[in-house]
Amino acid sequence: MDKNLEILNKLLINNSPLIGDNFFNSIVKELNNLIGADYTFIGKFIKERKIKTLAICSSNELLENIVYELNDTPCANVSLGNVCVYPHDIVNKFPQDYLLKEMDIEGYAGVPLLNSKKVPIGVFVALFKKCISNSSFITLSLNLFAQKAANEIERIEIENELINKNKKLKEEVAARKKAEINLRSTNRRLRKAENLARLGNWENNLIDNTLIWSDEVFIIFGEIPQSFEPTYDKFREYIHPEDIEYLEQTYFDSIKNHKEYFVTHRIINSIGKVCYVEERGKTIYDEKSNPITTFGTVLDVTEKHTYQDKILGVYLSALVHDIGKIGIRIDLLEQVTPLTEDEFDEIKKHSQFGFEIFSNVEFPWPIKKIILQHHENNDGSGYPFGLKGYELLEESKIIRICDTFEAVINDRPYRKALGLDKAIDILENGSGSLYDKKIISVLLGLIKSGEYDFKKAPEHIRI
Repeated sequence: MDKNLEILNKLLINNSPLIGDNFFNSIVKELNNLIGADYTFIGKFIKERKIKTLAICSSNELLENIVYELNDTPCANVSLGNVCVYPHDIVNKFPQDYLLKEMDIEGYAGVPLLNSKKVPIGVFVALFKKCISNSSFITLSLNLFAQKAANEIERIEIENELINKNKKLKEEVAARKKAEINLRSTNRRLRKAENLARLGNWENNLIDNTLIWSDEVFIIFGEIPQSFEPTYDKFREYIHPEDIEYLEQTYFDSIKNHKEYFVTHRIINSIGKVCYVEERGKTIYDEKSNPITTFGTVLDVTEKHTYQDKILGVYLSALVHDIGKIGIRIDLLEQVTPLTEDEFDEIKKHSQFGFEIFSNVEFPWPIKKIILQHHENNDGSGYPFGLKGYELLEESKIIRICDTFEAVINDRPYRKALGLDKAIDILENGSGSLYDKKIISVLLGLIKSGEYDFKKAPEHIRI
């Protein structure tokens, strides 16, 4: 699971700078390979209950985009905002969908693309010529990219709308000085739309000290849209006290040096929740290089920050999960004959020893608890306390499963490696009893996808 999340996280980061067709083409190809689909595509809803594909991939090749009707297709269900998975027999379930039959499709997975108002605007779909066996991993992968795809579609629509507004402004107010500022505002928004998946935007007029927020900015700060007139002093009230100096220094340096403004910082919203946001902006200057207005965007990245932080905690815990074995006699750890009950009881103490080693160390992650729990089982048959699944941290469950997998496919002092097939059997047989079902499903999906050759390079997955 840890490796799987790491791969998905890298895909998200690698695709972040891309926009437009390059972005859509890249993510359908990446996911087509990752989840082992025969076809993956992103589609946008257009008039008359139809879908226009923005990118289609099959066998790592991009295909020509098409337009097709929604009626009597599984995508019609997704268009209602539902995540739909049909592991097999999709043709018989939707006999009127001629494309499924022509492409010889057996399994279907689709997730909706929701705009900033949570309205479905398209679909992200994976098609399989064989039955789907790893639906959890597939839907997780599709969902992780769905919002970025929806943001990009919305960004393009906004860009086109802004282009039209810019044209109208040139025609209607070309003779007025204020039109020059408005035109710069529109151009700034265009550049912003090209580089960011838009969430909220703001304008800070440095001449008359007025501040304008879009509705989304109010929402990020936990306020009702346009419920008050924003000011810079009001904005400072939301900034985390520890981040105010850094944020203002970054902003004022950007104005002074004629550079774009970019900063990630914390805010405390109206209900007291700490959130992470990314702000980007660019200042417009007059002919004498005096700053006039800063146009910017704000994007809520709380979920991304929390997700990445949790991955780091799992990774660090995995590195030290067996540190307690330094308190176990070396002859027991290297013993090639079967352990007696007393000897095994001695080895089982390493979880407690590891916890005690870090007893006076404070981590921002629950590393000590993970070390203590990494041999507990879902059904309560593990050690040292016999805890059950609902009592265990998700991170502990991940390391428990990966620890078992690594042990089976590698040599041990008392036996040779048992191989990948044996590891799969052990994980499948223990799913739901010893091991968490959801985590097992994701790991097995990654193994069976063939994305990684564990037999040739088991050291790449060792914890």
